[in-house]
Amino acid sequence: MSIPLERVALRAMVDNGFQPEPPASARRELAALPDTPRDGVRDLRQLRWSSIDNVTSKDLDQIEVAESMPDGAIRLRIGIADVDALVPKGSAIDGHAAENSTSVYTGISVFPMLPDALSTDRTSLLEGGERIVVVTELEIGADGAIRRHDLYRALAVNHAKLDYESVGAWLEGHGPQPDTIAADDSLEAQLWLQDRAAGLLKRLRERAGVLDLDTVEATPVARDGVIESLRVARIPNVSHTLSTRRPGASGGTRSSMPAVAEVASSGWASTMT
Repeated sequence: MSIPLERVALRAMVDNGFQPEPPASARRELAALPDTPRDGVRDLRQLRWSSIDNVTSKDLDQIEVAESMPDGAIRLRIGIADVDALVPKGSAIDGHAAENSTSVYTGISVFPMLPDALSTDRTSLLEGGERIVVVTELEIGADGAIRRHDLYRALAVNHAKLDYESVGAWLEGHGPQPDTIAADDSLEAQLWLQDRAAGLLKRLRERAGVLDLDTVEATPVARDGVIESLRVARIPNVSHTLSTRRPGASGGTRSSMPAVAEVASSGWASTMT
């Protein structure tokens, strides 16, 4: 007799000390969540924000936008979902998130650190939705040096949800231009500018002695509850370096941008996924 893999995943969660479901107190808080307060935040909805993540991801926690400056420098803004606006420290939802400390992706089921109503909706930076983000703003000089930085909350809109695989193949020159980019010249210009900023930061870290690490990521491919194969991808490709490299890491590609907002912001706002 076959056993549904969803049940196997659930049992594995419990056996390893995780809480698969939020407690009743967290569910009550979730049902009573207010509208996200917007007082005291900058309105940056007009900027051409975009995100880049896995094709199937719905829990989007980061968006980026870059701007050329007259002297050749680049103003880079990275926005991280401001989960703390709806999940204050010490709340029942926060306590459940602290207990698990991460979302768990089993290939069959996803057990989110925050309830789906938050992680894939109210605090997810979904395309077209207005969301509060914690912004790290950097001015990157032509030599890659960070000459100014700022940190603040803002109202933003994700204008394009992109994915690593198609954007990475295009940037590396061995895949077609994704339709979303082909239809929007301003978005294409954004990605090339972000790629240039990534290259500047990569060279700066190389001079400081950073190491390059390549890994692979295996994703189970399941049908009707049965794993049929593993889909393996090299991590990172160029598209990963646009958004997900941390300050101590570097991708084995021609560019690498740190997710600086992950160290600039604090609490669950920087660890939503």
